[in-house]
Amino acid sequence: MTTPANLLVGCFTHPHGDGRGVVSVTLDPAHGSTVQGELELDDPAYIILDPTRPLGYALAERDPSALSTLDLSDPAAPVTLATVPTEGVGACHLGFDPTGRFVVVAHYGVGSVSVHPIGDDGAAGAPVSVWNLDPADASGAVPDRQEAPHAHMASAVDDEMYVPDLGADLIRRLRVGADGALEVLEPIRLPAGVGPRHFVIIDDLLIVACELAAEAWVARRDPAAPGGWREVQRVPATSTDVRPAYPSAITADGAAAVIMATRGPNTFTRYAVRSDADLPLTPVSETSCAGDWPRDLTVHGDLVLSANQNSHTVTVFERDGEGFTLAEAIPCPSPGCLVFPNVRPGA
Repeated sequence: MTTPANLLVGCFTHPHGDGRGVVSVTLDPAHGSTVQGELELDDPAYIILDPTRPLGYALAERDPSALSTLDLSDPAAPVTLATVPTEGVGACHLGFDPTGRFVVVAHYGVGSVSVHPIGDDGAAGAPVSVWNLDPADASGAVPDRQEAPHAHMASAVDDEMYVPDLGADLIRRLRVGADGALEVLEPIRLPAGVGPRHFVIIDDLLIVACELAAEAWVARRDPAAPGGWREVQRVPATSTDVRPAYPSAITADGAAAVIMATRGPNTFTRYAVRSDADLPLTPVSETSCAGDWPRDLTVHGDLVLSANQNSHTVTVFERDGEGFTLAEAIPCPSPGCLVFPNVRPGA
């Protein structure tokens, strides 16, 4: 990367971390990245971008949780436009519904999903519907982590929303109606005790970061299978024997690879993806995050960035053949999520 880029870092705040909210960074590993500004915001666990306007939507992973709309007209100085309750606890992830008219929020703490309309001015409103996951579905294979449903992500797939439920070993499939009401569809069922956290889709493959099993679970589209997907592979998250090993973020790296971070070993693994192969996922490299507890991971051009929550750094890596070389460590208190406001989803 030769051109400096804007980077926003969501940092956990007291009592969950040492940050103060959203930190704005000018990313420039060649000459040294610099912190430009800071927006005070409680525990911004995840941030997404409006696809057409200079707006962002940030969660406060609190009890109770909240959803804030951010003005990113000047990425170096984000401003809060509005904040509404999500009517849930421990909001950890959010995504747009397939129409782009609603923001859908996943709550880890209470196992619920809330749907928020986006107004004409771009601000997210109070929820028009809230769906509580069914506690009876929790598998209980890992009693201290699966005592109840735990929604961990909300992302649009085709005309549906997929919501991984770590507590129940399911990926919930929901459809958002024109009025924001949720229709519950047949879920995707994963093996007991794997603990699905986040996922990506490449071609006809669903690749899931499974926190409790320390692996990537891979399924292929199959209309005849329950939930529309059939398991084809399970691949370890790390080649180390360090335990616990908790996969966190997973992201596509172009059209033929994914990268997954794992807390504990504090590494990220790059997998080649061949959608036409019987075993489509192959690990090709594993790299130290050069920090502790990689909570989030993102790819930006020829760079990979890791948000290392417990060591208070964002580490930046440059490609080096099939592997990566550390280019820079940016001091940042309790980083939890990374987003580039000058890169729009779908652009």
